[in-house]
Amino acid sequence: NNAGVTLSANAAVAPDGTVTADRLSYDGTGPAGGVRALASAGFTSVAGKAYTGSIWLRADVATSVVIAINRASSGSPVTTCAVTAVWQRFVIADTGDGTRGLVFDIESPNGVNTVLDVYAWGAQLETGSTATRYIATTTAAVRADPSYWTADQTTGALVAPGTPDGFEPVTEP
Repeated sequence: NNAGVTLSANAAVAPDGTVTADRLSYDGTGPAGGVRALASAGFTSVAGKAYTGSIWLRADVATSVVIAINRASSGSPVTTCAVTAVWQRFVIADTGDGTRGLVFDIESPNGVNTVLDVYAWGAQLETGSTATRYIATTTAAVRADPSYWTADQTTGALVAPGTPDGFEPVTEP
């Protein structure tokens, strides 16, 4: 349920220096602990396959949100994120069961129904047990280009060309 939610595209400077971060504002009128924004369209998972979701978040005023890989069932993994004025990348992982769809979303913490205002950028859901660097996409799955140096999103360390990144497109046959 996203009642009371306003999404403003390209509302702030993102971690990569472009004005592409979206503002997610919630006015407090929806259900407590409800879904506030979907970061991906659902798809059926592959049994036993690892999936990782990641997103960059910040807020003008410190707050908490929950990110989840929702399998349309109880027991879906969630991570509570302490969002501050500094961009942080939050990561969550799950293993597919082959029968339910996966949706990566942002929620209010359970039982919480207060005003919420955060900036979000770089949401991605990918196969594998770790988050790779952010890769902008529109309609098709992509793979990290191994032909140039990249920076590790967590440590900032440089990664040599050709270093396997473990990324495999999330689109399944």
